[in-house]
Amino acid sequence: SSGINAEYGYFGKPSAVVCYSPGIGSGKQAGIQARAFLGEMACLTIGPILTLPQVHFYIDKEGICTKDEVKKELHLLMKQLAWYTDALTSFRKRKPIPTHV
Repeated sequence: SSGINAEYGYFGKPSAVVCYSPGIGSGKQAGIQARAFLGEMACLTIGPILTLPQVHFYIDKEGICTKDEVKKELHLLMKQLAWYTDALTSFRKRKPIPTHV
């Protein structure tokens, strides 16, 4: 993963996980695996995983979210992601990420 980090610069970047499925499982297992993968990329995952079981009840055929509770959860997730991004950017300016032993 260090080669990927060096090439693409993912190290220390915040990330969020959203997963969904047509069934009741909500893709949560995939979300857990995505969080582990992001950790290997040294990305910092924020808060809980946003899961949408039976996604067809929340998103219409045009891709529009139809449920206010999901919109609120997504809005909060995006606010948290923006907060972490701002915090990490500010801190990196004061103290760069160590890159050597």
